[in-house]
Amino acid sequence: QEYFNKLMVGLYDVYGGSENSSAVSEYNITALPTLLFFKEGKLVNRHIGVCGSEDLRVLFDELLKS
Repeated sequence: QEYFNKLMVGLYDVYGGSENSSAVSEYNITALPTLLFFKEGKLVNRHIGVCGSEDLRVLFDELLKS
């Protein structure tokens, strides 16, 4: 609830077949999990690999400040 109405989170199935391969290529997704952060429709940051809740909080806070 800390980020309610501040962030939108989505999930993308990279194994969904050829219809999803364009986004995998476009955003150069080479490892899972990959978190992509967009602001106003533009990619502004990415994080590759597992991260804990505190790491996510730091990433979210940085994105919201910029």
